[in-house]
Amino acid sequence: MQDFSKAFEVVKRFDDLPNDAVISTKIAALVLGLAERTIRYHPQLKRIQLSRGRHGYTVGNVRQLVRGDAAA
Repeated sequence: MQDFSKAFEVVKRFDDLPNDAVISTKIAALVLGLAERTIRYHPQLKRIQLSRGRHGYTVGNVRQLVRGDAAA
């Protein structure tokens, strides 16, 4: 079983993160209540490449989607 305690700690402090912070697919999925695969292919979430094989999403972009402000 995976240890989700660190992931839930980030989700708990999500409101304190700056808009330009980059979060993982797992964190974005927990915040939005979607599957990780859905997050990866979501048309309104811009994927940021961190390194080879690692991607993330900006907190600001996730917040826009939560509020319904993201443009299609």
